[in-house]
Amino acid sequence: MKKIFLSFIFFLIAFSTPVYAQTEIPIPTVSTSPTPTQQLIDYQLPYPGILPGSPLYSIKMIRDRIIEFLISDPLKKADFYILQADKRVAAAILLFEKGNNSLGQTTISKGQNYLEKSLEKAMAAKNSGKDAKDVLARVKNSATKQRQEIENLSKKSNEIKRILSGDLGRVQRFEKSVEEIKP
Repeated sequence: MKKIFLSFIFFLIAFSTPVYAQTEIPIPTVSTSPTPTQQLIDYQLPYPGILPGSPLYSIKMIRDRIIEFLISDPLKKADFYILQADKRVAAAILLFEKGNNSLGQTTISKGQNYLEKSLEKAMAAKNSGKDAKDVLARVKNSATKQRQEIENLSKKSNEIKRILSGDLGRVQRFEKSVEEIKP
């Protein structure tokens, strides 16, 4: 039984690849015209795979924890955390579409936790003398994407807006702190 389980875990790790959905993200910019314009940037959310609530989700979490444990470089770990944050947002969007608002909100919150971890690792790398500009830019883009997706979800109903109000405030504060840290 152990051999089968370990073989399954190895198979998941060895043959899993992230799949990215292509989306264009409108980002508000400051303009001298009377109405603000929206600037589009290219930022893609990965396909989330197995969603929270699935019986197989715990296997996915074990795999992710093993991968996290095996990464020692702070910049690579920051990239891993960004990927996890983006997967959580993509999963939360699907959960809200299915009507599972409570689990969707919890998933967004966990995504924000991963985003905070990525910033901590990027700062640790920067403090140790490594060039972390690219990772900090990806953290900023991910935070912006999270904010935009939360805003889009909040437009769907008053209940969702109420559920996500704290998460929206949190990601806005996080986005601002990332901007202040960037050189």
